[in-house]
Amino acid sequence: MNKSSSFLIYTASAGSGKTFTLVKEYLVKIFTAPNNDDFKHILAITFTNKAVAEMKSRIIESLISIANYDSQDSPIPILFELEATLNYSKENLKSKAQAILINLLHNYAAFSVETIDSFNHRLIRTFAKDLGLNTNFEVTLDVKLLLAQAVDRFVSKAGVDDEITKTLVDFALSKTEDDKSWDVTIALNKVAALLISEPHFKNLILLLAKEDHEWEALKQVLEKQQRQLSKTI
Repeated sequence: MNKSSSFLIYTASAGSGKTFTLVKEYLVKIFTAPNNDDFKHILAITFTNKAVAEMKSRIIESLISIANYDSQDSPIPILFELEATLNYSKENLKSKAQAILINLLHNYAAFSVETIDSFNHRLIRTFAKDLGLNTNFEVTLDVKLLLAQAVDRFVSKAGVDDEITKTLVDFALSKTEDDKSWDVTIALNKVAALLISEPHFKNLILLLAKEDHEWEALKQVLEKQQRQLSKTI
């Protein structure tokens, strides 16, 4: 555990109790808050829906266990952890847990444990007007479909944009000369897939700085090397 500024960072391997620790930290926040509904002001973000479900269930199960605790019951690890951390009595924790649980169940929508995707979606939808987006926009999770639509929109500019038209025609002709399908969308979809491939980000950014004449010069160099290689063979 490394403490830096206002950040508390836990680094641990799988199965070492990270979820237990995070649940405890969440409970510490709501138990020390002045109001029993202060969970509304806490945002917990994780990566997957499975992790969200686990975190929510563990928090609620812990609150229920503490709220229903009886001295004759078997020891509850989370209760003893909170007792030691907060220096509260078991009775105080039990009473607080009961009050928090009632508030949480009556305001479950404000119980913000969610994925980073859900949070970003909610944030963008809130400021859709400021971002110039349609208020009823939809999120597409099918990446292949999204790329296919982007390629189709690009190809639809053929005959409208002179530069794009020339590029696509030249590309189609070069493919037919190589005895390949003239349908450029097949190759474009393969290239488009690189845009969502993390290892290619760095190289793609470098390519964005290239001017049109540089691409043409590169093409001529490659064609020359190709002809020389064919002649040598």
